[in-house]
Amino acid sequence: DERGRGIRRIDEIGAQGAICHSNVDITFDWNGSAVDFECKRPRSQNTVDKRLKEARQKLTSQNQQDRKGIIALDCSTFIRLQEQLLEADTAEGAEGFLSQSLQKSIFPMTKTFLGNTILGLIVFARVPAMIREGNSSIISPRGNPFTYVRLDCISMWLAIPNFMSESHNVFRFVFERLHGAIHSN
Repeated sequence: DERGRGIRRIDEIGAQGAICHSNVDITFDWNGSAVDFECKRPRSQNTVDKRLKEARQKLTSQNQQDRKGIIALDCSTFIRLQEQLLEADTAEGAEGFLSQSLQKSIFPMTKTFLGNTILGLIVFARVPAMIREGNSSIISPRGNPFTYVRLDCISMWLAIPNFMSESHNVFRFVFERLHGAIHSN
């Protein structure tokens, strides 16, 4: 971008004219310093710990000075209710439930995985939802009104900064840009 920050490499495909020696998922430039992303998609709650360890190992094994890393977790697979839609009265209520579920699942594990070279953790989840919109004037055989529902897809982003890292501004910038890019589409 205009401040000299750009993507150098995504999945071993380098940007035109960029030289980047890294085997992580995404590398971008922040004022001349490399910032690496390692992305993981744990399939179950039991594999989150293992995926965090793998990501940290890959990011810290780069062994190059002036490199920082961010771990990105897509928890959509294990956080969603099996063969069910997330039911809520409002989209905000569904988002709150999803946020609390992610926090309970991820926060306890993050303290041991970050170290000082990991800038933070970005957690994402998307689940199908059913939002209750109101009641019908039609009564069911049980004597209750039918409920109008709207199918929806609820997405949640959590940014967990590493307070042991000296580069909070980099993590904040990355999260804000990523979040903005996703929501502008």
